[in-house]
Amino acid sequence: METIEEELSPNLKLLAIGFLPPPLGGVSVSFEIFCNTLARDNKVDLTVINLSNIQKDTCLPKALFILIKQMWLHIGKCDVVKLYCATPQLSTIGLVILIVCRFRRKLFILRKAAGTDHRTLGGVAGRIADFVVKCSDLFLAQTKVLVALCRKRGVAHAKWYPTNRPLGPPAELRNKCKRLVFMGQIRLSKGIFELIEAAEGLPNSGIVDVYGPFFDDLDETIFKGKTQINYRGILRPDKVAAKLREYDAFVLPTKAVTEGYPGFILEALSVGLPGISTTVGGIPEIINDHCGILVSPGNVAELRSAMHRLILDESLYASLCKGALSTREEFSSEYWTNWLVAQCKHMLSTLER
Repeated sequence: METIEEELSPNLKLLAIGFLPPPLGGVSVSFEIFCNTLARDNKVDLTVINLSNIQKDTCLPKALFILIKQMWLHIGKCDVVKLYCATPQLSTIGLVILIVCRFRRKLFILRKAAGTDHRTLGGVAGRIADFVVKCSDLFLAQTKVLVALCRKRGVAHAKWYPTNRPLGPPAELRNKCKRLVFMGQIRLSKGIFELIEAAEGLPNSGIVDVYGPFFDDLDETIFKGKTQINYRGILRPDKVAAKLREYDAFVLPTKAVTEGYPGFILEALSVGLPGISTTVGGIPEIINDHCGILVSPGNVAELRSAMHRLILDESLYASLCKGALSTREEFSSEYWTNWLVAQCKHMLSTLER
C-alpha cells in the first residue's frame, strides 16, 4: 500500500528522446518498449521526441535545429531528459541535448545502445562523445564490461542498464526441439549465410524459420532451393512474443563485434526459449550453459553441431528450457523501467537538499 507521502508526491516529468520505428531495429524497438512501459505508469508524465521523424529526409544541421526547437518547447515542463541513441549520434545529437540541458538546468540521462566503446569513434567525434558521456548525470551502459571500462576511466556515474523486454506468458515446456527461429535484420554480419549452410541436413526433420528485413543487397533468393530453412517475412514488434511461443529454440549466429545484448535474444528468453548464439560482444553476459549454447562466430561446423545437439539431446534441451525461464526475470522491462524512475527521483531529491 502506498504511503501518504507517496500519494501526495508529484509525478516525475520525463522527456524521452530517441528513435521510434520505423525503421525496425534494436535501438528503435528498445526505445519504443521503454516509452510504452513508462506510458502505463501513472506516476510518470512522459513526453517523447521521436528522432526518426526529425531525421527523415532532413540534413543533419536542419535536424539538429528542429530538435533544439522541440526540446525548447517541452523542456520547461520536465524534470529529467533521457536520450536513447547509438554510438555515432553521441557527438552530434548527444552534444546538442547536453548543451540544452545544461543551459536549462535539467538532469541529463544518457543511454547508449550496443556494447561498443564510444571512443572507437576516434578523432574529434570520439573526443566529443567522451565529453558527452562524462558530462551526463547518469550514463546507462548496456553491458557490464562497458560499465567497468567507463568506471576505470573515471566515469563514476556509469551504471548497468541492459536491453530489456516485457514478460508475457512463457512458451509451453516441450520435450523435443524441432523448430528453430531467427529474427532480426538479415545481413551478412548476422551470420545469415552460415545459418543457411548449417541448417541443411538437420536431423529429425528439424527446420529454421527466418523473419526480418533484408540488408546488404540481400533478398529472398538466398533461400531458394533450401528445404530446411524458410523465409517468413517481417513481424511487427508487438507480434514477436506470440510468434516466438510457436518455436522450440532461437538461433542468432551473429558476427557483429558491436553486439551488446541483442533484443531478439532477450525476446526469446522473455518467453522461456533457449537457443544458440556466438561469443561476440556482450552476448556471453546473457547466454551461458544454463540457457543456451555459444559457438565461435563464422564457424559453420560449430553452429551445425550446436543445432544438432539441441535437436538430438532431449535432456540437454529440457535443462536449457528451465534455465531460460529462470533467466528471463533479470531482463524484465517492467523491472528496469521502475529502476530508472527510482534513479531519477533519487537524483532529483539529492539536488533539492
